[in-house]
Amino acid sequence: MPIIDFGSKRREKQLTIPVSNVIIGGVAKAATSSLYAYLSDHPEVGHSVKKETNFFLKDVKGEPGADLRAYGAFFPEPASGEKVMIEATPAYLSGGADVANKIRNTLSEVKLIFILRNPVDRFYSFYNFNRAGHTSGFEVLNRFEDYLERAFAYASCGEIPSGSRMKEKNLRSLLTGRYAIYLKEFYRFFSPEEIKVVFQEDLRDDPVVFMSALCEFLDIDPYFFGSYSFAKQNVTTSVRSRRLHRAVTKFSRKLESLYKRRPGIKGGVDSVYRLLNVSEGGYPEMSPETRARLTEYYEPYNRELKELLGAVKCPKWVG
Repeated sequence: MPIIDFGSKRREKQLTIPVSNVIIGGVAKAATSSLYAYLSDHPEVGHSVKKETNFFLKDVKGEPGADLRAYGAFFPEPASGEKVMIEATPAYLSGGADVANKIRNTLSEVKLIFILRNPVDRFYSFYNFNRAGHTSGFEVLNRFEDYLERAFAYASCGEIPSGSRMKEKNLRSLLTGRYAIYLKEFYRFFSPEEIKVVFQEDLRDDPVVFMSALCEFLDIDPYFFGSYSFAKQNVTTSVRSRRLHRAVTKFSRKLESLYKRRPGIKGGVDSVYRLLNVSEGGYPEMSPETRARLTEYYEPYNRELKELLGAVKCPKWVG
C-alpha cells in the first residue's frame, strides 16, 4: 500500500500519508468511470474520495513534501488487505509531458493505466454527453457537424472561434483523440512496465478477461471478477429535460463520496432518474460522410499509436 513517511523533528513521531500508486489517466468517454468503479469494488483496492482529483493538472507546486501532503488529502487511510490505491482523471493523458513530469517527480512508485477508444466514436460520444445538458455552450448547437467545425477551427489555429461560448477544454476534444502524441511523452518519463494501455472495446466485449488481465498488471487477485456484475457507469444517454439533468449531475457530484460508501443509494437515485428523464434509444448515428472525414483525420495518429505500442494487441481501428 502506498504510504509515504515523513520524519518529524522528534524522531519517535512519523507522519504517514496514503497516496495513489495506480492512476487511470485517460481518456474521457472511454469507460474510465466504469473501470474506476470496477477496480474500486475489488477488496485489494482502495480509491480516492472522488474519482477525478485533477491534482496533476492544477495543484502541483513543485515542492515534493508539500505536494505529497496535498495529494494525500484525496485518499483515505487504507483498509485491511488493500494493496492498491487508485484515482482516475481522464484529462491526464492530454496533459502530455507536463503532467507526466509532475507525476514522476511526486510519486516514486506508481503505475499508469490509459484506456483508449476509437477516437471517432469517443469524440461523438463526448459531443452527445455534453449536448445532453452537462456543459454550457453545447445547447446552441443544432448538429454534431456544427461542433465539429468549431473543433477543427480550434485545431487549426489554437484559438477559440469568434462568437463561441464553449470553453477551450471542450474545443480540444478533437485533439484528445491523437493518442500517440501524448502517450509518447509518458513513455519518456515511465518505463513500459509502469504503463498499461487498454481499450474500451475489449472491456465492452469481454469484461471478465479484460479485468483479469488488468489484475495481473496490478498484482491483485484476478479471480474476483469471475462472477462480478459489470454495470456501466457515466453512460451517454438522451434526456428529456436538460435542466433536470444538470441539477441531478451537480447533486450527484456533491454526494460522490457517499455513493462510493453506499452504492445502493446511488443505484436507487439512478433508477428513479432514468425513469423520469432518460429517453430510450440513445443518440442518433453519425452520418457516413462525417464518420469518413473523422476517420481520415485520425488515421495517421492511429498508425503512430500502433507503432508505439508494438506487440500490444489492438482493435481494428488502430491499424
